[in-house]
Order: sequence, then structure tokens, then C-alpha cells
Amino acid sequence: MADPTPESLAKEVLIAVAIEWYREGRISQGQGALIAKMSRTEFLDELFRAKVPACQVTVDELMEEVDRAALANRQRIA
Repeated sequence: MADPTPESLAKEVLIAVAIEWYREGRISQGQGALIAKMSRTEFLDELFRAKVPACQVTVDELMEEVDRAALANRQRIA
């Protein structure tokens, strides 16, 4: 394997930073892709390779959102 270039090292650092900030919940997938200078799909691939879940919402948070939507729907119909 060839020695890394300054450009390839810089790219790796940007990807690593974007992944870590996404993992911490500090940025969105779109922001991560912008920071890493890649498409959102490519960023999702990098998250997968790094074993970082692409979904930042817990099951409990998702269930609360569903409950709120169901309640709002019932109130709208009533």
C-alpha cells in the first residue's frame, strides 16, 4: 500500500470527525456528509463501516412520537 498523501489523511480526519460528532448526536446525517465532503449515501456507508447506528432515535422516543401523532389525530377527528 502506498504512503498516504496529505490529502488522503485530511479526508480520513474529516470522515472520522463527522462520524464521531454524528455518534455524539451533535450533527445530522446531512451535516456529517457535508463535513466529510461526500454524499449522504456515502456517509451512511461510512457509518455502517464504523458500526455507528444511522438512526439516532431510540425505540422509546419513536414510541412517544407515535403516541403523540395518534393523540393529535384523535383530537383532530373529534
